Amino acid sequence: MAEKLLEALAREHLDTRENVARNIRSDRPLSQVIDTVHRLSDTIQGIPGVPQRVGTPFVFLPNSNVSAQTWPCIEYECRLGRADRLARFAALWADRVYVQSYLCRWDDPHHGLSWGDEYARQEIANDIDILLLLAPLLKAGIVKVFKPEIHVCETCRGGVTKQLESASAALSSAKAQLRRKAWQSANVIVQILPPSPSEPDGTVCVGITGREDVVPHGARWTHGPLTMLPEWLPASVRRRALRHQYVEYHVPRKRLPLVPNIDRELDMVIEDILVQQMTSSLAGAAFMTDRRLDTVFLNALHGDARRASFNGILERDLMYKMPLIDSIPLEEIVRLRKSEPDAFLVYRDSITRLVQSHLRGRVSLSAGEARDLYDSEIRPSLNKMNARMTTIRTTLSERFVRNITITATTLGLGILTGVSQNVGAALTALGGLGLAKEVVNSFSEAVRPPDELRDEDLYFLWKLGRRPKKPSA
Repeated sequence: MAEKLLEALAREHLDTRENVARNIRSDRPLSQVIDTVHRLSDTIQGIPGVPQRVGTPFVFLPNSNVSAQTWPCIEYECRLGRADRLARFAALWADRVYVQSYLCRWDDPHHGLSWGDEYARQEIANDIDILLLLAPLLKAGIVKVFKPEIHVCETCRGGVTKQLESASAALSSAKAQLRRKAWQSANVIVQILPPSPSEPDGTVCVGITGREDVVPHGARWTHGPLTMLPEWLPASVRRRALRHQYVEYHVPRKRLPLVPNIDRELDMVIEDILVQQMTSSLAGAAFMTDRRLDTVFLNALHGDARRASFNGILERDLMYKMPLIDSIPLEEIVRLRKSEPDAFLVYRDSITRLVQSHLRGRVSLSAGEARDLYDSEIRPSLNKMNARMTTIRTTLSERFVRNITITATTLGLGILTGVSQNVGAALTALGGLGLAKEVVNSFSEAVRPPDELRDEDLYFLWKLGRRPKKPSA
């Protein structure tokens, strides 16, 4: 239950990032910090063990990248950015988003022991900070954190379920397609540095650049000593390295299939897809991905890429083409959604229709097409409502100024005629209270959106744009 997790965070004095810094990032013994994490983790439940039917098309289970897990990128700022993006998508779109617990990795008593106490504390604090970022959505029941109970490692992948056993041929075919797509954009460079006083064993650096949906941020480097010289290097390159010469080797495209680093990245992608697909079926949720390569794999496996891709368009391409969305605090989005539930549903249905009409049978939109969709359909509607609101407010403001002037004149007359001790009676006699009431009504109308704007499909989005913005950093 989200309430139990939030209560536990408060009980452990970890309900703000300042408290996390004070109680986790400090020099507190790691064993005590781990005990705290275990108490927090005990409040998080798993999901049902029987496959559930998808109740609505707005229940999601995102892949590891979208849900800000430590893979594919463990960097704190990157994870916070991904968590914020998911939170905004959830607040603006979802009935429920299931997110794998960030704390479950600490259930393994050996996890992080080789990192050193300080680094482990920092990683735990990072995990809790991300939970705090999601807190408004946890409190509203829009995001549910669950404890994972499924894994699909290379050694047991074939026997996890009958479905996977029967799909083994499809898995091989899908992985082959994934390889071809990955190799099309991949480049591999090997740099070999001879021994030096600072690196007496020498250094072998293997760098991969390519699609960001395979290689995190488009590039990944691995380092090791000369004793770990890759066997797939040509004999001539290996000889130069063993003579302690500097080597820079760009792997030809025809030799890319020999580079195991690419396959390791692909294996991680495939495992993530399989785990989240199986878990989403248990949760009754739609799989959600921002990796275009996932749609290739899903289509090759069983043709179930359309909805995952549709969700990705919204989360990755469209939501962040709407500038107002990034500037509104999450608490404000949740608050407006709670106060305008019908307007939220109308807006969501309208965006769905817009995206589907632009897809025209395809499974994806380019970033440019998503931007065009915002510029051609969404922004003009918001501008039109702004213009109408300006016209309405101008009319109301003129009436407001006129009424306040009449009321002020009436009050002044009462004072000048010596009845200021009983202004209420004077205003009543002159009809001033009626005028004052009209002033109040005019002011209220001027600050409240008129009913006619509520009929607009994107009224929720328009009203959201008028909420208080996040303070500038």
